[in-house]
Amino acid sequence: MKLSFDWTRKRPHLQDSESRSSLLSTAFSLSSQDEEQDIPARTERASQLKQEGDDFAINNNYTQALGKWREALLYASSSERAKLYEQMAQIHLELGETFKSIQSATQATNLSPDWSIAWLTLFRAQLNHGEVLLASTSIN
Repeated sequence: MKLSFDWTRKRPHLQDSESRSSLLSTAFSLSSQDEEQDIPARTERASQLKQEGDDFAINNNYTQALGKWREALLYASSSERAKLYEQMAQIHLELGETFKSIQSATQATNLSPDWSIAWLTLFRAQLNHGEVLLASTSIN
């Protein structure tokens, strides 16, 4: 008994580059319109998830707080993402996960370079990780 497998996939084939580009532009414009219409809903969802994460953190349930904040990152605006990353960095410090704290604090400083609290959190994370020279550059 001989078995053979065919792994080729059949894909829709577009004849010319014009129809490909029109298909792509249509898909892009539809997704942009959907995003613009969903901004209030996304903001509300991000706020709700952030609050749930805050409640978990207050009750010392840090892993669930991190999960809620990670989910909120999907819906949050840029400024809100910076706040979420800074909160996540604080929790990682609390859990003794200094490298993850550095990563989160760095994200916060990248999203909001003028926010001194994010820089202070990055300083603390680097200092706790043993990176004294990096910490001194972060605080300046």
